[in-house]
Amino acid sequence: MLEERKTYVRNVLICIAVAANALCAGGVFSFPLISPVLADHLHFTQPQITTIALAGMVGQYPFAALVGKVLDAYGPRACSFIAGALFSSGFGLFSREIARAPEDATTADEWAFRKMFVYFGLIGLGTVFSYFSTVFAATSTFPKYNGVASGTSMALFGSSPLLISILATRYFSLSDGVIDVTHFLGFMSAVTAGTHLFGTFALRGASNKPEERSEEPIIVITDADEESNLVSQEDSSPSEDNEESSALLSTNKHPVAIVEIIPVQEPQHGSVLDLLKDGYFWILAFIATVVFGSSEMVMANLASIFLSLPSHQNITASSTIATQVQLLAIANTSSRLLVGPLSDLLSPVASYINHHTFHHDNRSANGSEERDTRAVPTSKYVYTFPRKQVISRIAFLLAFNTILLFTFSFVELFARSRETLWVMSVGVGFAYGGTFTILPGILISIWGAPNLGRNFGIISYAPFFGTSIFSYLFAFVLEQQKHSTLSEIDSCEGVKCWQATFVVCIVTLTASLFGSLVLWKKWQGRV
Repeated sequence: MLEERKTYVRNVLICIAVAANALCAGGVFSFPLISPVLADHLHFTQPQITTIALAGMVGQYPFAALVGKVLDAYGPRACSFIAGALFSSGFGLFSREIARAPEDATTADEWAFRKMFVYFGLIGLGTVFSYFSTVFAATSTFPKYNGVASGTSMALFGSSPLLISILATRYFSLSDGVIDVTHFLGFMSAVTAGTHLFGTFALRGASNKPEERSEEPIIVITDADEESNLVSQEDSSPSEDNEESSALLSTNKHPVAIVEIIPVQEPQHGSVLDLLKDGYFWILAFIATVVFGSSEMVMANLASIFLSLPSHQNITASSTIATQVQLLAIANTSSRLLVGPLSDLLSPVASYINHHTFHHDNRSANGSEERDTRAVPTSKYVYTFPRKQVISRIAFLLAFNTILLFTFSFVELFARSRETLWVMSVGVGFAYGGTFTILPGILISIWGAPNLGRNFGIISYAPFFGTSIFSYLFAFVLEQQKHSTLSEIDSCEGVKCWQATFVVCIVTLTASLFGSLVLWKKWQGRV
């Protein structure tokens, strides 16, 4: 009883630490609240602003495989400590650099730009350490509810920009509606350090255990004849045919269920080289590149997209941007909360179980074809679904790809004012969060759980390249259109600022849609 209470208290502390880390880890996605200050007061160009944003957005990915190895070796506790140090340093130094900028500056300070690039990169790197610590602490604490655990922790992470934007607009807004970025970033430095320090003590350390295998025995019925034979044995009086099975059942510590089990192909527990030789891994990586890259391009340049269009309502630009950041965060969070439990219900992840199989030897002792009706029990581990799979997890991947394709198509064809761009915020947030939630289950089913941290880190290089490509495409298209306009306003106005970028997104999303169909056919019955 005392041990159960200790376990309960420990799990509660872990849940609190996971929630606190996740809610404070999304500061990198609050960049749209910061970017207007960089443009208006520090006079950075759009490529410079995009470069700083990419340092944070893309800074999550270059070291993702290394972070995965740190996670596998030292556990979520070490990742939380490193995340706290990176967050505190990045936010604090970024705040100091803005505070030191002269008020009467008329041109951008190149040295300040370079330092801000490094500081926001620290925040991005802290994000991936924090993200890995929360998601994998949750899934290792509740291994039987992988989708719920990962979905809930990811949902809290997705709601972080919502919470941060509310705090920024409510407590750090100046009289003209502009965010007091200096004090806001100082606040973020202190809060992220405190929460992740708590996670350092509350989360688990390293756990090098292999995949958990349930010790609950079950009887596997392999065909109808054997099922009817076993039932008839249960209904009849004790005989030699069922004495052996009765003795086995009486020694079990757990109830014995008579169910039908369909074994599935065991995941490929290979090396990094084996993973990279798998052509279907590259298809999945391409899908991740396009979906995450185009989504994070919108997140990084949300302010520029909104400011390029006119508004029919008498509200400040800062309020408009903050509202859209909150909409995106709500959609991101909602999809993670919905997809986690739904994927567990409809598309369970296979795992090892210990089962006893009662089979019949079709040959008699003298080798004739006469059937021996004696039930022979065997015991072994088998890789199988815990319950019947209704639909493949790849169907979820396909659905989110379709949602994102529809979203970009709508914006390309119909978005002509700020009031219509809520579709973009909701669509991008929902597809982005849902895809991230479904990805760990796919990696576990195809390439196994022991190397999930490593494999998740490797697949994270996909959005690293995708976000860089789409974001720089957006920045240079916008900058070209701004200079081609004969206007004294140092900004770009109209759909021409980003229309070509969205066309590229639509074409690549169509290609990734076909890639999802290929994976669905290839991995049918496995994931």
